[in-house]
Amino acid sequence: MADAARAVGGPLTLVGNRRPERVVYTGASAGLTDLWVGLRAAVRGVLESVTLEDLAAGRLPDAVRALADDPDAWRSRVLPA
Repeated sequence: MADAARAVGGPLTLVGNRRPERVVYTGASAGLTDLWVGLRAAVRGVLESVTLEDLAAGRLPDAVRALADDPDAWRSRVLPA
């Protein structure tokens, strides 16, 4: 699925239209680069573990199924206006 996602939408994770490793923060924000790279690694891990065959068969790898089965994963967290 990672290859399909890249073919359709480009890089898996962008920060302000830039790849995470190319975004530079300084001072107290310096750790954000690691955060964005970690997020990309997590997205990549999920997408690279799922195949089109898995989706067609209606199954997901156990680790992905556990993430999707967590009720909290289904809750949107929108900041109050």
